[in-house]
Amino acid sequence: MFNGGLVNEAIKHPRGKGVIAVRAVWTNLAIDVNNKSHLLIHHIKNDMFVGTWCLLGLESHSMIPRETIVLLKPNEVTEEISQGDILILGRGAVSKYATNLIEPKPELTQAVEIGRDKLRGVLSPSALLGTELLAFHDPSDEITARDLEFVWSCDQHYKSEFAYIGTTIARYTLEFKLSGKAVTARSIIDVLSPIRSFVLDASEEMCLGLPRKKGRRGEDESELFEPVVTAKAASVRFRVHPSSSSRTKSLETSRPLKLLSELLRKANSGDSAGLRMELESNLKSVDESLKQIEAIVKSARRQRLEFSATDARIPISLGNKALSTIKSAETIYQRIEKARGAIYAVDLHRRWCRVSTDDKKDWRLGFFDDLEEDVRGNYPRRVEIEFETQTRPDLLLGRGRLLSIRDLENPNPLI
Repeated sequence: MFNGGLVNEAIKHPRGKGVIAVRAVWTNLAIDVNNKSHLLIHHIKNDMFVGTWCLLGLESHSMIPRETIVLLKPNEVTEEISQGDILILGRGAVSKYATNLIEPKPELTQAVEIGRDKLRGVLSPSALLGTELLAFHDPSDEITARDLEFVWSCDQHYKSEFAYIGTTIARYTLEFKLSGKAVTARSIIDVLSPIRSFVLDASEEMCLGLPRKKGRRGEDESELFEPVVTAKAASVRFRVHPSSSSRTKSLETSRPLKLLSELLRKANSGDSAGLRMELESNLKSVDESLKQIEAIVKSARRQRLEFSATDARIPISLGNKALSTIKSAETIYQRIEKARGAIYAVDLHRRWCRVSTDDKKDWRLGFFDDLEEDVRGNYPRRVEIEFETQTRPDLLLGRGRLLSIRDLENPNPLI
């Protein structure tokens, strides 16, 4: 069960730096606050998830949920909270509905319950939409027309036929806006297909530490990191979110989408060196990923696409400049190197280690099972390594694949 609120006002609070007091109409917030600590409030602005705030506590609360003042501290914030914004307690979703015919007509914004499952919601008079209903729920829940027949506050049952407007999921979001009034199914597939391929491949590397596989992907692998797509009603905008699979709750499934957002911005700005460095810092399969980014930009150029994200709200158009940046970054520096240095970090589960070499470079090197025993040991320790890499020689941070490693006699036990 998810709770949320509709903001009336947000002001600075003297309690501490960045702390704000938010006056909002909330659903039954007290239940969650009493049972949990260090809660995250997810911020929705203009129907898009824009960041998170830490819930510090309540200034006032009524047993009949009307207005509550909550204290919030920035966590991952890209936008300030203002009147009309929506706040969700936890990683839920909010669906918006509207009607011009409702009995009785509500005069004040108020908390309500929706459907036989008693989903939490907020009912609000609206100058543009007549009466607006916000329903807070799990992203996998489906709210039916039958559910909307049961909307009531503490003392009133409301009867109406609500029209669906759209759903916003409180997760990292990439939004793509297609040009033109008539959008074909082929154009949507043309855009989504390369995005899906990048997200699935990058998720396996970044979240599980698995090498990229060649050939057809298994159904189980696709389901695990399958991105979620939502669309805004009466528009040509669609949004890509991280996987909502219950099997990925402990994984940071938003990382591949954040990486994609950063790569597209660097491509659009003409930063080919930064583009390649960003890839090499996060993925082993650099050149395969560059080809996927190129496919995304080509489809975006064909469809005259605008792109924005949770942490990059200003839309950008992906065109010839982004494409030429990617071409510049595709120069291959495939080679085998030998080096000496200190191995100082190891992840035996995901099969990688970090080595600081004598030439002041820092390497993150993946390895296969046959090298596990050679990698094991005390850290830090002096080693000699041989590895394969595509990192440009002038970069100080690099990635590659470990081919061999042997311990060196260590004259200094601290190095």
